[in-house]
Amino acid sequence: MSLLWRQRTTGCFLKLRKLGTEWKSVDAGYQHLSTISFTNIDYTFGKDKSVITNGAYPDILANPNITWEKSEQTDLGFDSRFFSGKLGLTFDYYIKRTRDWLVQAPILDTAGTNAPYINGGDARNSGIELSRTGTTKSVTSLTVPILILHIIRIVTRIANTRVSYTAEAKRAE
Repeated sequence: MSLLWRQRTTGCFLKLRKLGTEWKSVDAGYQHLSTISFTNIDYTFGKDKSVITNGAYPDILANPNITWEKSEQTDLGFDSRFFSGKLGLTFDYYIKRTRDWLVQAPILDTAGTNAPYINGGDARNSGIELSRTGTTKSVTSLTVPILILHIIRIVTRIANTRVSYTAEAKRAE
């Protein structure tokens, strides 16, 4: 969604954009099942091992408790141009909350298969982006951008099989 204000006489405009909230889910892709692979696994039989038979093995450990990764993002920003487009300002502020992010669990190589995906915890990202563009007045038009960024990433919860650690619990100690 956006809103545009334009002044015709000076060539200035202000555009508010990206208002609202966006929800996104990431599928775990059948991680609740132990899938079977038939790739590059052959067995040989017989005295001279001349009989070759295709084999199969569990490709990944199942995780029956896995859920979708969920993200909620809110953006607020504006674009503006002044002096017939010779000076431009852009501002963005966003906050993104991710719950139950998907990570591959660490397992020992002796498990004999690939590690399952688990819901690893929650995180919050936020940031501000401010940029200025300007065009010089010369024989060749030169655009000089300036960009300022400030991004913060906070892990608010780390999931574990026995206990769930949260940023709030750590502050209380």
